[in-house]
Amino acid sequence: MLKQQESPPDQARVLTGKVLSVDAKMGRLTLKLTDNKEINLITDSKSTKAALEKLKVGDTARVFEKGGKLIA
Repeated sequence: MLKQQESPPDQARVLTGKVLSVDAKMGRLTLKLTDNKEINLITDSKSTKAALEKLKVGDTARVFEKGGKLIA
């Protein structure tokens, strides 16, 4: 079961969903969450971009997000 954990706005959130699109070079990831909401995330981190290279469309991913930025 996919779910989204609630956190205060100033803290990172854990998001789990189905990968709709991924662009590791640009550091972009689009997930579809359980409530059918789509969320677009970006990162500048080289290590996070490297982790994105392992994902493909259709995978289930769990990521950490803060303010629309993918942090892990």
